[in-house]
Amino acid sequence: MKRVFKFSAFIALLFATNGTMGAEPKIIIDEAGKSIVLELDDPRLEHRVRFIDIENHIIYSGRVEKNELRDKKLDITNLPNGNYVLIVENHLRYIEFLINIEKSGASMVSKKIGFKPVFRKKEGRVYVNLLNSYLEPIHIEVRDAMDHLLFSETIDGTLNLAK
Repeated sequence: MKRVFKFSAFIALLFATNGTMGAEPKIIIDEAGKSIVLELDDPRLEHRVRFIDIENHIIYSGRVEKNELRDKKLDITNLPNGNYVLIVENHLRYIEFLINIEKSGASMVSKKIGFKPVFRKKEGRVYVNLLNSYLEPIHIEVRDAMDHLLFSETIDGTLNLAK
């Protein structure tokens, strides 16, 4: 009975989290490959948008505040051929779009959605929750103000981390 309750609570948390995160952003690349239009559908959330190249040079960085204009148009006509990453993030998750630009035009190669950890402090302890949908190894480090390592742990293949 306890296991059924935990499972149903986890499913309810997933649906509640999905409802609060809103609709996913959409990427539209024009036919000529000269611009990328980013449409953010949820006006309730603040977003951070970054467009970077593979060498981590920032081409565009900006914030979209709550109830602000939800479309961003990026001009890519003067960019050299290669791969670029468009990152859209809010307080709960991030989405990375891998975009390939060639002479013939631009195309979206892949999309990766990741979730950010949620921290809370209770009675002098710090708790962390993380939904690890790709089942990647998670490395946790706790450091003090002087950057001394207080705690370190690596956890492999866990879907829902609660520590």
